[in-house]
Amino acid sequence: MKRIGKGFLLALTALLLTAVLTLAATAQTYGGIYDKTVRLHVLADSDEPAAQALKLKVRDALIVYLESELTECSDRAHAEERIIDRIPQMEELAKQTLLKEGCALPVRITLEKEDYPRRVYEAFSFPAGCYTSLRVFIGSGQGQNWWCVVYPPLCLNASLANEHLEGYSNEEQALLTQKNGGYKLRFAILELGAYLKDLFS
Repeated sequence: MKRIGKGFLLALTALLLTAVLTLAATAQTYGGIYDKTVRLHVLADSDEPAAQALKLKVRDALIVYLESELTECSDRAHAEERIIDRIPQMEELAKQTLLKEGCALPVRITLEKEDYPRRVYEAFSFPAGCYTSLRVFIGSGQGQNWWCVVYPPLCLNASLANEHLEGYSNEEQALLTQKNGGYKLRFAILELGAYLKDLFS
């Protein structure tokens, strides 16, 4: 019994060590995805059809604006600087977009850290985890929301992902575009690592 118990403990220790090493290796290879990305999160005033339609109007206006503003940014830090500097202009643009539709709801825009679920887009996917997030609150911000990736500028170019992922390593690009074999397992491991990092940070 003692030998069986000792053997079990050794096997369990080896399993845990393997899991830790796998988490560390996956984070080392793909963890830059979280550090290189700025997400866009637009929250409608309510779930009413009219509020949801206004959300999409604001989304479209901001995406076009940010597409031109962020295209030349060299990295996420540069993109963040531009976004922060332009929050007043973006809030005004969003308000004017609403006014054209006969709506005078307030708009509040922030740049902060936010947890995102896993998202699958047309030509790429992003793992769940904590990202830098450009959040757009229309009115109460209690309605259904909309997500995309604003840096690199992928919101308008989801079908051209390979041309807009240069900021990521080759391994990260392969994972995001699902060209990396076993990407679902790698996503799960990466997401677990990100969760544990947030849990203990």
